[in-house]
Amino acid sequence: MTDFANFNFDPFQTDYSFNYQLPDTATEETGLPQLGIMLIDMNVLSLERLEEAISLQREQNVPLVQVFLEGGFCTQDQVIMALRSRPQYG
Repeated sequence: MTDFANFNFDPFQTDYSFNYQLPDTATEETGLPQLGIMLIDMNVLSLERLEEAISLQREQNVPLVQVFLEGGFCTQDQVIMALRSRPQYG
């Protein structure tokens, strides 16, 4: 959960950034993100490409899906298809 305690709204302030910590979405069995594993299972990504994307994510400090899409690792349709294929809970 993000801590907004240090967030001060000032209409004249030009920078509203705060220190965002990326959530750890890795699965316990492999240490790889669930979306990445689903894309590998769909033959969209190879393990090497996934590791490259994870490395870029850590450098850029952005969500992994953003790296996938902006880096040309996969298409938006492929991400949506992977997310729709996961089991529904609840």
